[in-house]
Amino acid sequence: MIGINLLSKLAKLSFSIIYVLFFLKLVPIKIANSLVIAQNSPRKTLDNHLVFQQKQTQAPDPPEPDPEGNPPTTTEEPKRGPCGNMNESLTALLPSTGNQNKVLISQEKPKFWFYVPYERNSINSVKLTWTDKERKNYLTEDLPKPIKPGFVSVSVPSQALPLKNSKQYSLMLTINVYCDDSPDAKAEPDSVPITVQVQEFHPPQSKTAIQRAQIYAEKGFVFDALTQIAPLKEKNPKDPNWNQLLRSMNLKNFKAITTKPIVDCCTPRSRK
Repeated sequence: MIGINLLSKLAKLSFSIIYVLFFLKLVPIKIANSLVIAQNSPRKTLDNHLVFQQKQTQAPDPPEPDPEGNPPTTTEEPKRGPCGNMNESLTALLPSTGNQNKVLISQEKPKFWFYVPYERNSINSVKLTWTDKERKNYLTEDLPKPIKPGFVSVSVPSQALPLKNSKQYSLMLTINVYCDDSPDAKAEPDSVPITVQVQEFHPPQSKTAIQRAQIYAEKGFVFDALTQIAPLKEKNPKDPNWNQLLRSMNLKNFKAITTKPIVDCCTPRSRK
C-alpha cells in the first residue's frame, strides 16, 4: 500500500513538472508574437514632420531617346561629371530606380528640381530643352547661372503651356562647365534628361503643406512634393522635411548634398 501511494504521488509530481515546463515553453512564443505585432503596427505621421515610406516601385517603360541624341542617364549609380569626377555632377532630385528619369507631374506650371554642384565662375552656360512626345514643339531656353552650388528649380517654358493631361514630355537641363582655369579651357556639357507625364491630381487644400507633400510623394509626384516643402527649407535651412524626402529617394550623393541651400534660379533670360 505504501508503495502504491508513493507511486501515485510521484506520478502527480511528474505531471505537474511537465505542465510547468510546457507553460514555460509557450511564454517566449507569446512574447515573440506580441513583439511582431508591435513592430508591424502602423506609425503615425506627425503634422509638423514628414515621414516618407519607401515603396517598391515598378520598372518604368524603356527610356525615350533624348532630343539631342544623347543616351539616357539613370539614377542607379552616380554619373560621372564632365570633368571626370564621380562626386560632382548635375543631379535630378528623383528616386533611384535604376531606370530612366521618369516622373509624374500634376500642376499646370510645375517646377523641376535639380542639384547643381558647380561654382558660378566655372559655369559657361545653362540651357533648358523641352519637347513633347511627338517632337512637334521643340524649345530651347538660356537660363541664368546659379549664384552658388545648391538646389535649383526649373519651370516649364511659357511657350509650352498649357500642358495636357495624360501626355508625356521630355525635358533636359544642360550645364556647360569649365574643367580648369586655363585661358583655352573648353566647356564640357553635363546634362540630365527627364521624361514627365502630366496627370491631374490635387490633394485637399485643407491639408497643410507638409501633409500635401506627403500625399504627393506617396502617389509618385516627387517634384510636386518638393515644391510644397521648399518654402520651409528656404525659411529654415535645417528644416527636416526636405532631407526626409531626399533620403526616401535613396539618392547616392544624399550625404554630400544634404546641407546645401536652395539657390535662386532659373528664370529664362532669352529664348531661341
